[in-house]
Amino acid sequence: MTWSAPVDHQDPSAGTYEQRYFVNDEFWQAEGGSVFVYIGGEGALSGPPSGYLTDLAPSYNALLVSLEHRFYGESIPNGNSETSNLRYLAVDQALADLDAFIHSFQEQYDAKDVPVFAFA
Repeated sequence: MTWSAPVDHQDPSAGTYEQRYFVNDEFWQAEGGSVFVYIGGEGALSGPPSGYLTDLAPSYNALLVSLEHRFYGESIPNGNSETSNLRYLAVDQALADLDAFIHSFQEQYDAKDVPVFAFA
């Protein structure tokens, strides 16, 4: 799945790009549940979180989500990695992606009042 992420969170006129994410809702229960967000690193993601997060999820009725880092995998702002475009490969932009994505995701899954935990 993808969501429309801002290319530049400080300049809305820069447009958006499709940032990839994955979801596992097998353990999700909105009542008493949590959202576990895995933050993708410097590489492509191939699916929702696994390993220890999957082991923890049943105990927390957790919705498991992974967000691909901008400029990795298929999440490339403006569709290129040319030098002029790399100004958008910055910590502040990546953190703003995470913040905006979580708020958007909470709306989509009616999870505004559940705890969100981020993992890297």
